[in-house]
Amino acid sequence: MRENQIIIICCIFFCCYLHLKNTNSQIPIHSIISDVNSNTPLENVKIQIENSKEFYTSNSEGYFYLKINSTKDTQVLNNIRSSNQKSDSILFSKENYHNRKLALTDYRFNNKRGVKLLKKKYGNLNYFEELLDENAFEMLGNLPSKTHLSGIRSVKATFDIRKNILYYINSKKYNLHYTFSKEQLEYTHTHDQFINEQYTNNYKRYLYPITINYFKELDIYTFEFFSTDGATCEDVYKIYQKIIKSSYLIDKLYFYTTNNIWKDCTDIPIIGANELYEGQNYQALNIAENYGYLKKIDVNDIASKEHQKRDIVLTNGIPIDIPVLSGIITTEFQTPLSHINVLSHNRGTPNMVLKNGFSDESLDNLNGELVHLNVTVDSYNIRKATINEATIFWNNNEPKNKVILNKDTNEYGLIQLENASIDDVNKIGGKAANFAEILKAFKRENQTAPVPENYFAIPFYYYNEHLKKFGIDIYIETILNQSEFKTNTNYRKLMLEKIRDTIKNSPLNDNLLDNVLNKMNSDTRFTSYRFRSSTNAEDLNGFNGAGLYSSYSGKLNNVKKTPQKAIKKVWASLWNYNAFEERDYFKINHLSTAMGVLVHRSFPDEDANGVVITKNIFNRNHAYVVNVQFKEISVVNPDSGIINDQIIIYNFSTNNKKYTLEYNTFSNAVSDTSENVMTDEELFELAGYLSIINIYFYSRVYDCNCDYKDFGLDIEFKVDSSVDHRRIYIKQARPY
Repeated sequence: MRENQIIIICCIFFCCYLHLKNTNSQIPIHSIISDVNSNTPLENVKIQIENSKEFYTSNSEGYFYLKINSTKDTQVLNNIRSSNQKSDSILFSKENYHNRKLALTDYRFNNKRGVKLLKKKYGNLNYFEELLDENAFEMLGNLPSKTHLSGIRSVKATFDIRKNILYYINSKKYNLHYTFSKEQLEYTHTHDQFINEQYTNNYKRYLYPITINYFKELDIYTFEFFSTDGATCEDVYKIYQKIIKSSYLIDKLYFYTTNNIWKDCTDIPIIGANELYEGQNYQALNIAENYGYLKKIDVNDIASKEHQKRDIVLTNGIPIDIPVLSGIITTEFQTPLSHINVLSHNRGTPNMVLKNGFSDESLDNLNGELVHLNVTVDSYNIRKATINEATIFWNNNEPKNKVILNKDTNEYGLIQLENASIDDVNKIGGKAANFAEILKAFKRENQTAPVPENYFAIPFYYYNEHLKKFGIDIYIETILNQSEFKTNTNYRKLMLEKIRDTIKNSPLNDNLLDNVLNKMNSDTRFTSYRFRSSTNAEDLNGFNGAGLYSSYSGKLNNVKKTPQKAIKKVWASLWNYNAFEERDYFKINHLSTAMGVLVHRSFPDEDANGVVITKNIFNRNHAYVVNVQFKEISVVNPDSGIINDQIIIYNFSTNNKKYTLEYNTFSNAVSDTSENVMTDEELFELAGYLSIINIYFYSRVYDCNCDYKDFGLDIEFKVDSSVDHRRIYIKQARPY
């Protein structure tokens, strides 16, 4: 409609002086006010110049026309003149709508799209074409589909290049771009076709699915593509500009690059994975609730302090070892695959990070109190609790039934693992039995298993014989029956140490040592071997046991690190304090446990080490979650401030590859390289190995009574080039 027609239709004229002097011109402002969702003209909208006491209203067709007096100190934008004073804005208000304030220089005036207002509630909301403010974002927003970070609200969006419209999707209603496109944009093909057409560069593409996330703690917004989307930098720029023009995000919007293909799209604000990760204050690791006594303990004092299983510990760092607790709060970020979190997952106890937790006044006030801690994806809640409600919870949730484990101590001689299986857990322990099943998985595929060379197992027979020969078994039983051992934590630690010393100080069976040395000498490529704990109380379905027992290196022709010392130290670790406490929590009979040893060549100078969970711990899309780090830098217990490569390997792709890689964080451990810890090709190779192992264990080893997507293994691996070129080695697999 032409301007003179608008003026004729409009019946509202008013004049407001922004200043009492230096006035030299009048500015015509005309527009239409409508609902952002329906574009319905809104009548009787109250209009007020900022700092003015007068109100005006729009007419029955939503139009308004203003003449604003301006000063000499003027600026021009979109044919609108106004002074540079802070008062140059107009407030729009209407009952049942959110107020909206716009600067006089806003492009919406004299623009055919006009001024949009947001209703406080919509009955059937599908999308907005404009994202007016935080209220609109909250209406559309939902928890993110990927939950590796906390405190995030997420809105899905789709840009239609044919119509030049960006659709901000009601993400509470539509959790898939495909479903929205099918129901609202009349996309008629299958989901597979949608993925192939609308996530890759091809002549059929006209939709660009993206996700916009709000990071509350950083107070910023990011937009991102799926990690294998074929969008070019030109596409990225175009969508960035479209978001800026159709939303309120102009000063807070960043492009989050989930793949290295967009690292050169630098003409717009970019934010990296590590910046988002480090910018969080809260991180939910194990989502759970529990009751316990909050204890604030310096991380350097963890080992010397007495802990009870009913404690919830708040500590300013990540402890290397920690016994059974009702929950843990650290001030340093953990990886989801750290031993602390794996054990928390196994126990079902809450685990979270709160960066400012040690200085948080509300937590200070609860120190020493019985509390209820509830860790959720997006936030946490902690409050004082009563002993009655806590006792009811503990009785309903903690293990009650006593467990007596099977152990077979009759088989002697070194065990050739090609002939073993999961049924031999009671002879060689969980780690060695699962290793044997890895061999079977690859044999079934007519492939050589990518495992460390020259492997074998030492059965329970020799551990049991060692205890009986020197009366250590009677010594252990006597100690376990002492009342002080049961009630006094410090005394229990002392006596467990004496048990370990007694085992280590007793001579090793000569025949066993000869057999081990002969096996080690049979492969002249290696002089250093890893002797790894393998009990009937770890790596089991329902009892993971991550990090409870100890492994040691034994070397040929080395008087300090001898194989006999390594074997006895592994045996002794069955009586580690944390291992004892964990078994005690799960009501496992300690005298029914036994220690075997898995042996293979060691990795004295590996290129990388990593841990994988073979299920998606962030959402329901089937994927493997990989944490990997340079050299021997720990993944499960990293030093303060160290971040590793954390990659999600999805079991599908949009670019003619079998898998999709998405980085959550990048390693900051090596400063002289910009390369990732592993190449894409190596990660694809690793994913192939993981698929073979996971499918085999799901179908033939463990009966999880669950859907395949919910089945997960905890797998450790190495990348090593000491034998030949860089090779991936699978070290172990156990139930997650």
